[in-house]
Amino acid sequence: MAKWAVARLVSGIALFGALSFVGASPASALSTPSISSVASPTTSVGLQIFDVVDLTGGSNPTGTVTFTLFGPGDTTCATPIFTTTTAVSGDGAYDSAPFTTSVAGTYQWKASYSGDGANNPVGPTACGAPSESVTVSHFAAAMTTTASAGGTVGVAVHDSATFVGFNATGTITFQLFGPNDPFCSNAAVLSSTVAVAGSGTYQSSNFTPTASGTYEWQASYSGDSNNLPIGANTCPESGESVTVTGGKVTPIIATTAASSVPVGGDVSDTAILTDGASPSGTIMFTLYGPDDAACAGTPAFTSMAAVSGNGSYPSGTFAATAVGTYQWTASYSGDSANNAVASGCGATNESVVVTKANTSVVTQASGPVIVGGPVSDTATLSGGFSPTGTMTFELFGPDDATCTGSPASDTTVAVSGNGSYTSDPFDTTSPGTYQWIASYGGDSNDNASAPGACSDASESVVVSEPTTTTSTSTTTIPSTTTTTSTTVPVTTTTAPTTTTVPSTTTTSSTTVPTTTTTSSSTSTTTVPETTTTTSSTTIPSTTTTAPSTTTTTTTVPSTTTSTSTTTVPSTTTTAPSTTTTTTVPSTTTTTVPTTTTSTTSTSTTTTSTTTTTSTTTTSLPPPTTTTSSTTTSSTTSTTSLPPPTSTTSTSSTSTTSTTTPSTTSSTTAPTTSTTVAGTTTTTLGPSVQAQPSTVAAGSPTVVSGTGFPPGSQLNVDLFSTGVLVGTTTANSLGDYQVTVTIPANTIPGTHTLVVSTSTSTLQVQTTVIVTAATTTTTTGGALSFTGANLRGPGILALLLVLAGVISVAVTWRRRPADWPIRRRR
Repeated sequence: MAKWAVARLVSGIALFGALSFVGASPASALSTPSISSVASPTTSVGLQIFDVVDLTGGSNPTGTVTFTLFGPGDTTCATPIFTTTTAVSGDGAYDSAPFTTSVAGTYQWKASYSGDGANNPVGPTACGAPSESVTVSHFAAAMTTTASAGGTVGVAVHDSATFVGFNATGTITFQLFGPNDPFCSNAAVLSSTVAVAGSGTYQSSNFTPTASGTYEWQASYSGDSNNLPIGANTCPESGESVTVTGGKVTPIIATTAASSVPVGGDVSDTAILTDGASPSGTIMFTLYGPDDAACAGTPAFTSMAAVSGNGSYPSGTFAATAVGTYQWTASYSGDSANNAVASGCGATNESVVVTKANTSVVTQASGPVIVGGPVSDTATLSGGFSPTGTMTFELFGPDDATCTGSPASDTTVAVSGNGSYTSDPFDTTSPGTYQWIASYGGDSNDNASAPGACSDASESVVVSEPTTTTSTSTTTIPSTTTTTSTTVPVTTTTAPTTTTVPSTTTTSSTTVPTTTTTSSSTSTTTVPETTTTTSSTTIPSTTTTAPSTTTTTTTVPSTTTSTSTTTVPSTTTTAPSTTTTTTVPSTTTTTVPTTTTSTTSTSTTTTSTTTTTSTTTTSLPPPTTTTSSTTTSSTTSTTSLPPPTSTTSTSSTSTTSTTTPSTTSSTTAPTTSTTVAGTTTTTLGPSVQAQPSTVAAGSPTVVSGTGFPPGSQLNVDLFSTGVLVGTTTANSLGDYQVTVTIPANTIPGTHTLVVSTSTSTLQVQTTVIVTAATTTTTTGGALSFTGANLRGPGILALLLVLAGVISVAVTWRRRPADWPIRRRR
């Protein structure tokens, strides 16, 4: 029984041990608590900082928390400056011991838990963790100042400063201003610096005033590595003013000058005198410059103002003649009760900047020219102050609209004062548009002007080709046959008859009658002649002789045509924008009636050829109408032919016909012509054209042209009857255009349109062919001045002739068979 009991006890002990082994936790099963730490907030140097750790998740933790502090500048936490340990008793918050800072900067805390038999160790926290950083700022030092009591002139004064800082070093600076400088704006009369060694009271050096008045103290602290600086107190500051009595009063002088003026402008200064004891005396104003910053040179200007009490006193004015910075100084002379006082060189508000004058250039180029003509530019300079230097003219072109090519001309003209300056002329060699650019280079007192923009309207010059006008004149001499039947006694002597017809050529339609002289052997017919070109006319003669009757027939060749070509270079008196080439076709028909009377039975007409070459300069006047029977002047004449006529007589029959070809446009203008060997060169004046030139009565036509004085009032008249059909005004180039209506009652035919100035001092004409109005038919009627309607009479005459021919033929065929026999009887 006892053995069994012992066995049972041993078994129980073994079982308990086994169970205990199974339920025990190994080292790897210890609790791992967590820690979080927060450092104290920002503070100032000299104050304490600390750290706090919150331990959680432990198994009844014991042990310790260790706090380590690293100083400013140790960003890697390499060298601790403070370490403290706090015992742990369960989860909870644990504070480090405090640390008193001695240097401003950023400090870093680190914390760690040691662990125990049931808890693993934790930490340390990371270096530089945001929650473990503490910023320690500089100490805000403080200072109060107190000036010594005032006294009389000659008694020393000083200032004291009571300073509080943290381990302070550095310096305190004392400054004294006055007398009577309440805002401490002038130079200090004393400056004293005292070294600082910690908190305490510091005193300036003494100052012995020599003038009465109020003085102002200022004090400032420089600061150091642990203490913030302290700025100077404001002026005036309570407790920092010292009043010194006895002796003279020192007034305050303040000055103000104009800040800036252009060269040539007036500058002046103003001094305000205050705090004087009924001051008298004078204020001397002195101006230095330009650019005499030390006021050491000879003054540019001085001015004196008498003083009578405190107040404002202006200087005289000075006209600045040079650019730069000027300095004013103002000095009060003082009197028996007031000390002298002056503003220093370079004092505030005493500098005046004189700037360069701003110049302006206005340009105008010369007008349009023909190639070979000169062009130039004129620049008017203004706004300068007695400007010198140069004006530069550049000419680009032709057709360099951006002015990027090399200039065709580059002219420099010396400048002497404001005014107009003209470039050298440039002889153009190519047509096109040229661009001028002018600029003023400036000088020491005047700003340069900006160059004009390329393609400015006033700086463009159009150079055009010469205008060539080709005029073709055709003279047609229709065939004229004159038959003269004369009964004369038969003469046995037969002599040849020679008829010489000199050539007649004009630039208009002319009827030239022939004068015939007959002798017994030779008959010579001479036609008066007006010759301006070279022409040749041959008139053969045929003579028929019958018993007792001599019939002489002279035949003029059907057509003599002379063609001349006139080249008319353009003459420009204004600035036309275009070049006009005018072709003036002209057709001249000349009828030369010839009457030859011979007393011989046989007459022979021999034709001679006359060639005349002349050089004539002719100026054509306004249109006139002249019929000449003998001689047409080759100097100045425009001749219009009368209408065609038909004349029949018993002794001779003469038929004259005039042909006027239709043209699209006709221009007649005063010209200057030079004819050499058949070639005529003409310079055009005003011109006119009608489009269309053939127009029905009552219908419009456009009349246009050029060459009249710009702005002149123009009348448009229709001749033959002289009807005003329109008015217009020439533009700035002398061009004009107006639509006129041919009166409905105008007789069909060739008429003349005349364009003239209102005073009729200048006029030009062209022809128009007026046809019958489309709504009415006009038959017959009177002839107009420039043409007639011969259609009705012509047809009637033709019918009568035809009827006569038929009647003769019928009578001849019906004659009796013995008609000749009856005739002989």
